[in-house]
Amino acid sequence: MKNILQKTVVLSLCAIVLFSCDSRETQPADTVIATEPTPPEETESLYTDRAFNQWKMYYSERDVDMTSGNFELDNTIDVVPENATSAAMWEPGFDPVYLPYLAFNADSSMYVDIHSYKWKAYEGEEIAINPDQEVMLVNRKDKTKKRLFFYGPTFWVEDAYFKNDSIVVLMENNDERLPAYQELNIRTMKSDYYVLKESVNFDSDYLNRIVTRRGIKP
Repeated sequence: MKNILQKTVVLSLCAIVLFSCDSRETQPADTVIATEPTPPEETESLYTDRAFNQWKMYYSERDVDMTSGNFELDNTIDVVPENATSAAMWEPGFDPVYLPYLAFNADSSMYVDIHSYKWKAYEGEEIAINPDQEVMLVNRKDKTKKRLFFYGPTFWVEDAYFKNDSIVVLMENNDERLPAYQELNIRTMKSDYYVLKESVNFDSDYLNRIVTRRGIKP
């Protein structure tokens, strides 16, 4: 009786092992379906003021005083978000060419896009510049996108970065050659607008420099 019981236990264990192996073999392998491109691990605007410093350096190298004391608070703006028209990362119309240019926050859950509406890349790596510009805030967690600003040809944003999860900094210029930047609180939607005290004596090509740094010709 004891031997029969032992054989029964052994057979049962073998059956369980065989069933488990068979189940593993017949189970489909887990597949990951990418719904949107992966943000770059390192970007120039990833939760750092590196982008801001590079922007100031561009003008400083042209003998412009970009110290904080040379900027003055011009206005505090109430921002009213509108529906954005540029494609977000998860949408079919998004062109991955813009991925390196997006300004992400620390955990990449949000980003600001100043480029998708402003220029388009064509074959041969040439780009066409749009005189207008949409500044879009995208929340990847709740799949929303908002137009923060829409600029015509007289104003434009040259770069952007997240100062922290609440503050987005936009570095700008205009047809009066007056560099400026604003710190927008995306929680309260109020923005402090700082303007350089004196205009510069040259036309900025900073936006083109950002594009050409990554191999696309303006």
